[in-house]
Amino acid sequence: MNVLYLIGNGFDLRLGLPTRYADFLEYYKVQSPELGADRSQQEEAIKKYKERFFAEMAEREGRGEEQWKDLEIALGEFTTAFGDDANGFCNFYEDMNRSLEAYLSQCNSFESTPEEVEKFREDLTYPYRCFKLKEEKELRALTIAQAWYIDVISFNYTSSFECLCQDALLVGEYTYAEGHEGHPVIYQGVKHVHGSLGQGGILLGVDHGEQIGSEQCRRCDDVADLLLKPQANEGRGTLVDEECLSLIAGADVICLFGLSLGPTDHMWWTAIKKRFS
Repeated sequence: MNVLYLIGNGFDLRLGLPTRYADFLEYYKVQSPELGADRSQQEEAIKKYKERFFAEMAEREGRGEEQWKDLEIALGEFTTAFGDDANGFCNFYEDMNRSLEAYLSQCNSFESTPEEVEKFREDLTYPYRCFKLKEEKELRALTIAQAWYIDVISFNYTSSFECLCQDALLVGEYTYAEGHEGHPVIYQGVKHVHGSLGQGGILLGVDHGEQIGSEQCRRCDDVADLLLKPQANEGRGTLVDEECLSLIAGADVICLFGLSLGPTDHMWWTAIKKRFS
């Protein structure tokens, strides 16, 4: 029995971590680019684009345009501010990406209580307890009389899931949970589909070219390699996207927690829909 958990930012928020894009942008607004003395012109250009970005964000929010609260959507649309200055966008993007990783690294710690660890372990091994009685009975009848292989796909950059899990379930360990009729639960670990802190960079961007507002940027390979998440994952060569798609295709049960899967993660909704269609 393959049980797959998809974890989003709601998980970190539930732990009390300030990981909303709005939290980060308050931090980023007061940061200055630091590229070195030999790149002062690039620093000034980044500052100019950064001021324009926040001004446009405030203007759009003033008009009630909610979509710019999603930083990835905002980045894709903001490419129109760069005209044919693709290098300018790449410098601006890399400055924001570095700042996001630095900010989240400050948030990437918490202390769990024994009660929280136990609750977490129970939620992983008994997801049907959140269902109505009829649904719980149906799922238990289908799944309980076999071993459970649990995998996790995290859409977060932080290691909060691993930190909490290390005291609850160990990777590869056979856990014999009450109510599983003697069949083991085997936790197989977490895959970070958008990268993780301190592990070679993080992905921040959109799902496909139509979400890049500027035609010039859309046609620029350097921009696409940064801003298109599927292309960026492919370029890294880690195969994490292929591994995650394989987990979705082979899942018998998929549980989502704190995950919205908006338009910038369209490919993952598509994969889930295909699995159960």
